[in-house]
Amino acid sequence: MNFLLRDSIVAGLFYFTTFFFWVTLIVPLEQDFLQTTGSLLYLPAAGRILPVLFFGIKTIPALFLSSLIAWNFFWPYELYEFRNLGLFISYSAILVAWGIFKYLDAEISFDSKLKLSNWRHLVLFILLCSLLNGLLDGAFYSTDVDIINPLISLRFFVGDVTGTIFILLFCMLIISAFDIKRN
Repeated sequence: MNFLLRDSIVAGLFYFTTFFFWVTLIVPLEQDFLQTTGSLLYLPAAGRILPVLFFGIKTIPALFLSSLIAWNFFWPYELYEFRNLGLFISYSAILVAWGIFKYLDAEISFDSKLKLSNWRHLVLFILLCSLLNGLLDGAFYSTDVDIINPLISLRFFVGDVTGTIFILLFCMLIISAFDIKRN
């Protein structure tokens, strides 16, 4: 099978999985806050960021398509009028962060085992993507709801970071559990 097709399918399924768990487990708990300021544990951020880190920038089209499908067909609530533009802003933040890392010649390919230097770059990439997404989407959604509220950007940033780190740690726990059983 073509590696691009395989990586795109895996990335898309990973996004759908994080979106599903977020909608079924987290959204019911945060329903009041989602109307105004965003989620504090936004799991789909991991569905956007981690596949790009582990499979490369080539997965962006599949991830964007998965996001469009998830938000337009599986999202059970009506919160935002222009959510597709918000998705475009989120993926633009990833592309800008990727470009900054490439410009700085930082290692952002994680094909081998993670080392201490990789972990630093991994966390920095997550923080940079989340910061850019928080600032840009926060500014966009502030104009969408006609309330200028800096907490929107802060909650987007915190939600993206906590969601991505939570999913990363969960995946590491699952992988280590399978690794222990294999040995």
